[in-house]
Parts: sequence; C-alpha cells; structure tokens
Amino acid sequence: PNLISLLCNCQPISGPSPPSPSAIVQPTTETGCSVCGVGKDVTNPDAIFSFPGQPATPCGELEDNGENGDLSSDQCDFLPNLISLLCECQPISAPSSPPVAQPSVDTACSVCGNGKEVTNPDAVFSFPGQPATACGELEENGENGDFSSDQCNFLPNLISLLCDCQPINAPSPPPPSVDTGCSVCGVGKEVTSPNAIFSFPGQPATPCGELEEDGENDILSSDQCGILPNLISLLCGCQSIGAPSPPSPSEIVQPTADIGCSACGEGKEVTNLDAIFSFPGQPATACGDLQEDGKSGDLSSDQCDFLPDLISLLCDCREISPTSPGCSVCGDGKEVTNPEAIFSFPGQSPISCGDLEDDGGNGEVTDSQCEVYASLIGPLCGCQPTPTPTLTPSPTEKPTTSFPTRTPTLSPTAQPTTSSPTVSFAPSTITDLNLVELLPFLDETADEEFYMVELLHFNDRKADAIYTDLLVSEVFPSIGAEVVINGTILSYKDFYVVKYPSGNAYREAILENNKVQEALANRQMGLEKYYSWATKLIPKPFLPANLTAPPFEWENDLGPTPEGYPTTLFFHAVEFAEIPDYDKVPFTRIPESEQMTTGREAVAKFDELAGPVKAEFGIRAVAWLDVQATVAGSVVMDEIRIEDIPSLQGLGEGMQTDTWLEAAAHRWAGVTYDAITAFARSNVDINQYSN
Repeated sequence: PNLISLLCNCQPISGPSPPSPSAIVQPTTETGCSVCGVGKDVTNPDAIFSFPGQPATPCGELEDNGENGDLSSDQCDFLPNLISLLCECQPISAPSSPPVAQPSVDTACSVCGNGKEVTNPDAVFSFPGQPATACGELEENGENGDFSSDQCNFLPNLISLLCDCQPINAPSPPPPSVDTGCSVCGVGKEVTSPNAIFSFPGQPATPCGELEEDGENDILSSDQCGILPNLISLLCGCQSIGAPSPPSPSEIVQPTADIGCSACGEGKEVTNLDAIFSFPGQPATACGDLQEDGKSGDLSSDQCDFLPDLISLLCDCREISPTSPGCSVCGDGKEVTNPEAIFSFPGQSPISCGDLEDDGGNGEVTDSQCEVYASLIGPLCGCQPTPTPTLTPSPTEKPTTSFPTRTPTLSPTAQPTTSSPTVSFAPSTITDLNLVELLPFLDETADEEFYMVELLHFNDRKADAIYTDLLVSEVFPSIGAEVVINGTILSYKDFYVVKYPSGNAYREAILENNKVQEALANRQMGLEKYYSWATKLIPKPFLPANLTAPPFEWENDLGPTPEGYPTTLFFHAVEFAEIPDYDKVPFTRIPESEQMTTGREAVAKFDELAGPVKAEFGIRAVAWLDVQATVAGSVVMDEIRIEDIPSLQGLGEGMQTDTWLEAAAHRWAGVTYDAITAFARSNVDINQYSN
C-alpha cells in the first residue's frame, strides 16, 4: 500500500470512482490539503518530484494541487514522507527559503546524525531532483545551517553507508589486521560466490571476493560490516565457515536434495507461480521455479532464511492448506441430520443433503466450497454438531493449543429446523469461534472484567455498521460494557478494545443473544478478515514507569496543538519467539554477551532501553494486554500493546538515537514474524492506566 497508493490511486472499495482519468484525481476543493503535512508548506517550488507512472511535477504545482483538492486524502497522507526532503517542507510560520536554506549557526546539524561525522568525503550522494553532491560538501552544508531540521532528520539514514558515517573522534583504523577485520557475511560466515558483483548507489561495483578481503583487511568500517551481511548474503552465497563450498557457480547454489526447503518459509507455499523475482547479480526467476529450487535443495540454508522476507509479497506466499480427504459441508464439527432434503442453487443441479455430504467427505468439494455450503444449507439439511468426539476441555485446565478458525461465515436468517440444537447458544456463528479456548476463559472470568480485542479488515464498512451500532447503542449499555479504544488503520482496517464486566455478561449478551447472532450476518458481508483475542489488562507496576506517567504536555514541549490534530495510536500485537534470533536483525549487531536467552526477555530489554526515549517524546501506554485466548482467526499472540503517540516527528527523532537502535535490535530478535505493528488514527482513546 505505501508503495503503490499514489501510483495506482488506491481508494476505499465502496468509494465512487473518479469522474475521469487524470494524473492524480479530479478536483474536490473541500478536501484540500498540504502536501508537506499539516502546518507546513513547500519552500523549494522549482524542485521536480517524480514517481513511477506519474508525470514529473514541480513541488510548487504539487502544493497547488493539494490546496485545490486535486489530491485524495490517502495521497495527502503519503506525500509528506516522499517529498519533505526534495521540496524542503518547512513550518508555515517559518520564513521561506531558497532551494537551500540560508546558513544559520542555530540550525547547524550533522548530516550523519548526532555525534557522527563523514569519513568518506569524496563519495557522491544523489537524490531525485537535487544535484549530485560530495559527502564532504554535504557535511559542510549541515554545519553551516544550510539544511532544515527535517532534512537533518532524514539524511543520516540515506547517507550513512555511502558517506561512511562514524562516531566523532573515533580512533583511526589500525593497520590492517585479521584481529580487527570483519566478515562481510556476518560472524562465522564466508563468501562462497566470490565472482558475483555487488553494486550500491554511489559505490563502484565490486566482486564479492574483493569485498570479503576488504572486510578482513579492516578497510570497511564497523557500521558497514553491520549492514553488509543483509545486503549481500543471497548474492555472495554467504555460508557458515565450516560448510562445504558449492562445487561450481550456478544461478543459486548446487543441488543438495537432502536440505530442501520452502522459499516462502516453513509451512508456506507460492501461490503466484508466474511472478518474476529479480535480485542484483542473479538471473530473473519465476516464483514457481524458485519454489522448485527450494524443494530440490538448490537453495542454501542461508538463502532459505532470507528469501521468505524478499518474495513473500511478490510470490503471494500463503499457509499450506493441510491435506485432507475432504471437508464437511455443514462446517467443521457438524454433520447432516436431514439427508433426504433437496438443496438447489441457481445454475446448479438439485442435490440431496446426504449426497452433498458424501461429496464433501470424498474430496469432490473444495474447502472454500465447503465454507460456502456451510453458510447456506444449515437449516435445510439439519446441520448439527457431530456427537463424537466431544471437545469439552476440563475447566481446571487451560488449553495449551489453539485451533485455527476462519472469518465468520454466517448463514442467512432462516426458519429453524425441527431438530433442537445441542447447545443453548444461538446457532448462527458459534462454531466459527474458537470455543475450545473461549469457553474455559469465560468460566475463568465468570465474575471478573476482561478486554476483548478485535482486528477487522473491511470490504464494506456500512454492512458492519449494523452489527456495531447494535452493540454500542443497545447491548453494551445493558451489561456495562464499553468501547475503550478504537483506531482506524489506513482506510479499510479498524481495531476495537471492548471492556466487559465479566465472562458471564459476555456469554449472555453476545453468545446467547439471538439478535446479536443474526446481526452478525451483516458483519460477515462487510468483512474480509477477522481476528479476535480475549485479554486481561497487564497491571501498571509491570510496565515501564515512564510510560504510565502523567499525560504529555504538548504546549510545553512541541508548541501549540494544531486544531483538530488527531492522536496517533500505535497498535502492536506480539508473539514472543521461544529463542531470540539476533542474526535476523538487519541494522545493528548486539554482542553475544549482551543477548537475551528468551524472546520475552529480549522484548523486556527493549522496554527497559526504549521506555525513557518514548517518554521523552510524549509516548504513553494506553493499554498493555495479556492474551488469554485466541477467539477468532488463526494468529496466536502473547501480548497486545496500544500506545499514544502525540507526534510522529517526535517518534522519528527518538528512533534516530543510538539507544533506540540498540533497543529495537532486542525487540526485532525477540518477536516472531507474525507480530502485527500498525499506526492508527484515534477514534476512541480512554487510557486504562489513568486512574
């Protein structure tokens, strides 16, 4: 979405199409915005902004387009991050500046970041719409105050590798020595494809073998050694030093069938076989061929580790569906009790419920078709829970496994069958919830408050609104439940945190309420995906103290609050890794002696280091929640954290600090790839630690 939103003019599905094609979208003056962001304007109007698939446009014209309503709200959200450096966005109250701000000692900064300096002054940095500039000149411009504060914030990440930024007053490198050298592949690894050519903007193309020698001879800085492994691992065929080298060069590595792997990652497979994956120094390869190479052992273990992150989106990697001889047309755990009833559907031949059930059991009906049938035939075919086996866990034991569930597939309201259900709950959707975890949790919290967290991916918000309005206006007030947090992620996702007074109240108001269950049919029409977790609030003493401090005083720290400026919510659903993987951290290295032994400990270390940085820029915990049960969806989490961010600019400044980078490395290593992180616009924001 971040990459294609501007180019493809992404809009909400239910929104009206633009009246006619244009470079952006037809004018709607009431939606005018600043392309630089709220409270900022362009000070370099002649700079040219280019984006793939769009005509090159001067920053001044782009600003006019925004003010005239020619840009959509989504484009207005994305553009500030893309053009801030090029168009020299400045606060509106600040005096306009020429293409480069006038020198001012007060605004002097280091283009490498605080405490660092350029050590490769002759390297040439280029940026679209700006003249190519030597790193040394760039540094002088910063020291002379020729850059705005925004540019100073952006530049370190762009030039660090090229300009070889190093701590100021760092000792000069000692004479080349094996003891002080480093491995460009990472600790304990070596290059096995020395003739592959590595290229990087502003640097000469270099064979991997020479790059390895530069590392061993201490020609590369420690920062470069930290960054290079993730850039060259696939290209240079990095392998553990003791591993046998491939017998000869090949597109990837010579076959070793006994170490076959999935290019998408364990348990996943390619579903877009014809998509073409390309990587510098390697021939372009179809995703299907890449998958076959992995199965045949043509990929090294390192490549198998790196490829999932690189190809997941392109090759549309998805969980491998478990093989099964068939499925139940009534839905998981149910069977037909009226086999003679005849089911008919437009365009299909009539068929008895019994024959339909046999077709499902014999594998003649696909899993997706079974899901559709389950929502259509329930009342007609008398679908009832299968008598055995009984899935009723002991109330004294908390289930240790989760049962993947799907997005609710609800049947249309229909006349009930003559057969009585075997449970007292409304029959519409109850089996789509993970009852094996949910029911014991409700028993455990029978008289105890808890929080239900929902993450919704919408197809149609209006369809879901019928269900949501019923809960908010009628059901919640009747039992004392309350929506305490609600945020919108982009334009098609929402998350809700609902505080329930007890498990008994939830059971009666939601599970046993026929009106609610019938309204869920509307929600199903409006949802593409649905995840839900039952949680308990983590007590205040277990959080970093500075994250539960009094609210941030914007006036004192950031100046006047812009009128109508929404608080940003940070939503982070975390699954802790059993053992933290520090090798996967791409941006810094944590010494082995400082590495944590469990994922939970690694994230705790992040909290310890990052807490003061967050607090300095006003970030506060709204609710940290301990996940007790996975209620819907197959994504298992350990914690869900929601925090207030009063200023994304402040967060960006905090993330530039060395402390944050060290802290982030621990978090990166300590969570699994299933963790969900998102920024959201705040709709409801009641801090659960304010009392």
